[in-house]
Amino acid sequence: MSTSAAISVESIARLHAPELLAPAGNWDCAIAAVENGADAIYFGLDKFNARMRSLLTNR
Repeated sequence: MSTSAAISVESIARLHAPELLAPAGNWDCAIAAVENGADAIYFGLDKFNARMRSLLTNR
């Protein structure tokens, strides 16, 4: 295999590295999550989140 076609162990590790997803209840939490290494953050909206859906389906 040529060196240009060879895939290094480091490149494979980067392809399969887990992503850190952190919840952010407010902007302070969002900033703290990113500053501490979160790759992504998510916000739950008042009428569009997992807890609300659970409450609606369990009635």
